[in-house]
Amino acid sequence: MGFIEEFAGYVQKHAPDYEIKVHSPIIAQAILESAKGISDKVMKVRSDGTVEWRHNYLGLKWRNNRCAISNEYFEEKTSEQNPDGSYRQIVDRFCKFNSMEDCVIGYFQWTNIARYSNLKGVTDPRTYLENIKADGYATSIDYVENLMRVIESYNLTKYDSVKGENKMVFNIHAGHNPDGMVACGAIGFIKESTENRNVKNEVIRMLRGMGHTAYDCTVDNGTSKSNVLKNIVAKCNAHTVDLDVSIHFNAGAKDGAGNGKTTGTEVFIYKDNNKAEPYAKRVVGAIGDLGFKIRDDAIKDDVKTASYLYVLKNTKAPAMLIECCFVDDKDDVALYDFRSMARAIVYGLTGQYYNEVVEGGADAEIDKEDNSPENKDALYRVQVGAYSKKTNAEAMMKKLKDAGFDAVIVKA
Repeated sequence: MGFIEEFAGYVQKHAPDYEIKVHSPIIAQAILESAKGISDKVMKVRSDGTVEWRHNYLGLKWRNNRCAISNEYFEEKTSEQNPDGSYRQIVDRFCKFNSMEDCVIGYFQWTNIARYSNLKGVTDPRTYLENIKADGYATSIDYVENLMRVIESYNLTKYDSVKGENKMVFNIHAGHNPDGMVACGAIGFIKESTENRNVKNEVIRMLRGMGHTAYDCTVDNGTSKSNVLKNIVAKCNAHTVDLDVSIHFNAGAKDGAGNGKTTGTEVFIYKDNNKAEPYAKRVVGAIGDLGFKIRDDAIKDDVKTASYLYVLKNTKAPAMLIECCFVDDKDDVALYDFRSMARAIVYGLTGQYYNEVVEGGADAEIDKEDNSPENKDALYRVQVGAYSKKTNAEAMMKKLKDAGFDAVIVKA
């Protein structure tokens, strides 16, 4: 077992005892602080060639025996960064542990005080790191960004399991009545009430596929705009959830010819510091990564507040309203497809990209279609599975078609 896998296993084992729900930041801290388990704080090679095991993978300092599991300390030179960016060298005392597991337990004991209470229940890696930095855990100015790069480089969010206590519960709905009815959505090159339902269905499918709970609170039979909104809120408030998510498409760009740039995306929350805010930031960033402009990016952190929006104001859970892109902008529509949009939203909500897992075959990640000239007329076939019984093959073909994929059976 490698260093990361072993350390992650202990984090996942003990985190629930301390109400810590996200694991990747702690694993990243260990990678950075211990140089993947080989720094002097982990094992000190003496001049005679013998090794003193210290097992301090997280740079935990000795502070009045805050780690009950650690009853020894060692002294080590360390660097601290000043607010102006300069550094100072000091000698400080660090906790000494008997094992890697003891170090993980010690970390949770060390942070299990009032000052670090804002770490409990957090499910977003960046928010966790921002909180622990603000709490005084580290002095490095670039601490959060450095650790986020480590998380990305090692794909550490895969250890943020959605099992057990880390499952999330969502209300997801498409705004407006269906097309052709009163209070239906905007119409341009595409129809809002068609596409927001396509996106909504994919988001729900992906979330459920990842082990989360997702309720569909879409309303298809409203008698007026206010009636649609009222019924959506009633459906949402019937469930106890972590987040309410309202999916919409925008209009008003009036760019029928295409000007080579998108009008873009925006995400609204009820007010600043709402519990939905970190998820909303990640959603708008993920949609932006698809190539859509983040509208009014001078707005704080790219997320807008709108206390006047009925759904945001009246749902009992933290809520966000997503304007995916513009239905009347030729460039937006050319870039848009509902599966990529849904996948970006799911990443924003969970911190993980959804990977298709098809029974009988390997994992297949949904990526953008390759439309480069050399591949324009190419045809690529992907085999999903091989079955000895025709009925099983037919069942898989139906499953694929129901999910929106073309499928055929070829007899070998």
